[in-house]
Amino acid sequence: MTTTATNELLFGSGITAAVFSAPGGGFAQRVITSPDGDIVEDQIALLPGPYSATASLSSGAWLMQIAAFRPAPPEPGPPALCIFLTTTNTAVLAWPSPSTGFTLQQNSILGTTNWISATSTVTVIGTENQVTISPPSGNQFYRSHIRNT
Repeated sequence: MTTTATNELLFGSGITAAVFSAPGGGFAQRVITSPDGDIVEDQIALLPGPYSATASLSSGAWLMQIAAFRPAPPEPGPPALCIFLTTTNTAVLAWPSPSTGFTLQQNSILGTTNWISATSTVTVIGTENQVTISPPSGNQFYRSHIRNT
């Protein structure tokens, strides 16, 4: 079989009319059944490419099978938010584009309540979403937040 991603779990199993004695190269033995002598083995495919499940057997009829399992993709987190000061004394807030499912929020108090959606215009520049903010008269905090659906 050929894997297409890194870190796929390769699961091999074999049944035989004889007895398997060891897993194939790179595989970890999980069990050799008794009294049948069948085998279960696995390994993590570190690189995409061809793989096969093998096992040591002195002689006799056998059947080997292999299956690959890919990890579930991670849940997306909020995009990284960068803030930098310009030469005109404004601040630019930037985050990767596209970033869907998130909204830019602001609050004058750094806490868990009273966050409101920022009303500044978002402009896409290159691979970033950017918002230019004029200096506020007091403290102002910003965050990217999962949009309520």
